Parts: sequence; C-alpha cells; structure tokens
Amino acid sequence: MTENLDFLGQLDPDDPKQASQQIANKLRAAILTRRLEPGDKLPSQPDLATRYGVARETVKRALEILRTERLIVTRQGSGAFVRAQTQLAVELRPHIEAAFERPHVTIDFAGFSGETLRDAVAEALDKVRSGRLAPETIAVRVLISDMTVP
Repeated sequence: MTENLDFLGQLDPDDPKQASQQIANKLRAAILTRRLEPGDKLPSQPDLATRYGVARETVKRALEILRTERLIVTRQGSGAFVRAQTQLAVELRPHIEAAFERPHVTIDFAGFSGETLRDAVAEALDKVRSGRLAPETIAVRVLISDMTVP
C-alpha cells in the first residue's frame, strides 16, 4: 500500500494507552469506517513502524490485536489484509474518532438515551478542548425516543 496514509493519523503522546493499542485503534477505525476495505493490504510492518516511530515488535502486537478480533488476516510473506467479512458488530467509537479527524463533523444520533452519545463523543471532545483535534465545525442532530409514549 503506497497511497497516502494520512487518515491513519499519528500517535498521541498524552494518551495513556500503549503504542500498540493506539496503532490497533487507528487501524480498527480505518477498517470499520471502510477507509481500508475488505481485501485491502495493510501497510507493511516496517512501514507502520517508521510511520509511528516505534519498534516493529510494537506493530506486530497491534496487528495481533486486530487478528484476534478477526478484523485482519495475515499471510506469511504476503502481509496483513482486511478480512473479507468481519465477525464483530460495528461500534460507535471508530466512527466517532474518524469523524472528528475531518474538518466538518456531522453526527446524526438516534437512541433511547443521550448518555450513549455522550459516552461515545467524550474522548473526541476532550481532544478538541485540549487542541489535539480542531474540526472547523461540529453539527449534531439527536433523536431521542419519548419513553412515556407506548
């Protein structure tokens, strides 16, 4: 994979998570939001190690996390590829993370409680407040069910 990988972002030095977990999170978000499509080859371990300034062993641990989650498959000598069919349900967090890396954030949310949305966006909003993310606009539409009506 030689095209522009800016969508993978950089590691956050203030994030308490280990580098391997941060790398896995970035790759997971790219897979679940279809920036990396099923069948796509992931960047090589040396390329990811160089991009993130980490040891290759750190990248191997990140890829092992994704392999355990059944998001990728690895082929000896060929590299790692996005699995054709993922077995996990898609969560909100990768979509929220990807949205807040764009200049214009738009979120449409429907649910039984605004707490679900609050929990999903809390980390991204903390990064905006601290200046680590700087979208130009943030638009949120919320549809909450009226639980008093059958």
